Amino acid sequence: MPSNLLEVYPQVFKRSVERSDPLLYAKTTPENVYQAALKQNRPLFRYIMRDLMLPGSGVLGYENLRTLHERVSQGQSALILSAHFSNFDVPALYYLLNRHGEEGRRIFESIVFIAGRKLTEGSREVKAMAEMFNRVVISAKGHSMSPEEVQEAMAINKASQKTIGAMQKQGKIFLVYPTGTRSRLYDEHSHNGIREIYNYIRKFDYIQCCGISGLILPARDDVPMVGEYPRKDVVQYAFGKVYKTEEYLSQVEGAITDANADRKQVVVDTVVNEIYSLGFDPRKATVFFLIKYNPYAIAVANTYHNVIDTVEERLSHFKAAVVTQLIAKVKLPVIARTRSFREALKNLFN
Repeated sequence: MPSNLLEVYPQVFKRSVERSDPLLYAKTTPENVYQAALKQNRPLFRYIMRDLMLPGSGVLGYENLRTLHERVSQGQSALILSAHFSNFDVPALYYLLNRHGEEGRRIFESIVFIAGRKLTEGSREVKAMAEMFNRVVISAKGHSMSPEEVQEAMAINKASQKTIGAMQKQGKIFLVYPTGTRSRLYDEHSHNGIREIYNYIRKFDYIQCCGISGLILPARDDVPMVGEYPRKDVVQYAFGKVYKTEEYLSQVEGAITDANADRKQVVVDTVVNEIYSLGFDPRKATVFFLIKYNPYAIAVANTYHNVIDTVEERLSHFKAAVVTQLIAKVKLPVIARTRSFREALKNLFN
C-alpha cells in the first residue's frame, strides 16, 4: 500500500515536474536571489492540501494579518516570524488564505518567503513546489565548505540583504522561520531560534508572530521530501498581535536583568516562545504526539486507511452491480410477460 508522498500522489508530482523548467533557478547566484512565483503547479498542490486537511482547518487571527497587510500597503515594512514544521507549511498557508477570497489571495501574494537555496537546487519535485511562491534566497555557510563556496554564499547573502532592503517599502510582507529549519519532535536543537534572526527583526517597522497547529507532513532526515509520509490533520495558522518593532525591542530588552545575557538571543527566544504559544509547541510534546507523528505509525495508519478505502470502494461497486442486476431482472418479467413477480425473484441471482 502507498505510504510516502510520491506513492500517494504520483500523478501530482509527475505533472508538476513536467511543468517545471529544470534550469530556471536551478543555480542560485547574487543576480537571481529574488525568485518570483511560478503559479502553473498551484492547482496540483491545492488538490493535495484539500485531501490532507480535515474540517476545522483554517486561519486564526486573520484580522491581525489583515492589519499587517494594511501597514505595508501604507508604505511600512513588515516581517512575519513563523513556526516551521513541514515542507508543506507554505502550500498549506496558500491554500488556507485562498479560502478567504480575493482579499486572502491578495495578502498571500504580498508575502515573500526567506528560503534556503537547497529548495530549488535539490530534487526536481521539491523545486516544482518551492518555485510556486515568492522567495528571496539565502545560503547557509558550513565548516565543510571550501573557501570558494563560502565566498559564493557570502555574495548570495549580501545580495539577498540588499534585495530585502529594496523591497521593504514595496508593499511586501516578508516571512522568516526563526528556527532556520523545520522543527522536529526528536531534535531539541531544532526547536530553538537562531541568534541571527535578530538582525532581520530590527530592520522592519512591524513584526508579527505566527503559530501552527496540525502536521500533514512530519519532517524526516533520513529521506528526501517525497519520501516523507503525509497524514490527514486539522491544520490551523494563528497570527498574533502586530508589534511596532522599535517598541517591542525596547520592551523585551528593557526587561533583561542579567548583565551577561546575550541580548539578541533573549529577543529571539522571546519571539519563539510567542510563536509556540500561538500553536503547537514541540518542546512540550507528549508521548502521544511522539507516537502520532512517528513515520512508522503514519505508515501503518495510511495502510489502514487505504485498506478501508479499498474495501469501501469495492463494496460500492458490488452494491452498484447488485442494484443493476436487480433492476434488470425485475424488469425482465414485464418484458417477457412473466405471470409471476415471485418467479422473477427466484431467478434474481441465477
